[in-house]
Amino acid sequence: VPIQAVTVRPADEAAGSGSGSATPRSKRKLDKVVFVIADGVAKKRVVEVGLSSETHVEIVKGLRPGDVVAEGPYRTLARDLADGMRVDVEPPRDD
Repeated sequence: VPIQAVTVRPADEAAGSGSGSATPRSKRKLDKVVFVIADGVAKKRVVEVGLSSETHVEIVKGLRPGDVVAEGPYRTLARDLADGMRVDVEPPRDD
């Protein structure tokens, strides 16, 4: 997948503790995640990564063939996008 599709989130984020956790920020476990788009909704998916290049990351666990993965600016994926958020899907650009 494109490298900009992979971000990290606190492992305890799914448990609802998020940034209000009593665990110091430097000690929190981080999961590598992508957001899979299905029926206009972003779903956070924890992934295991393999090899990477300057532009792409191999996903060795956590995705299925045909999954549509969200791509975008770092800030959008790392901070703004949330599990269950409705999104608009744009067709791929020919760059």
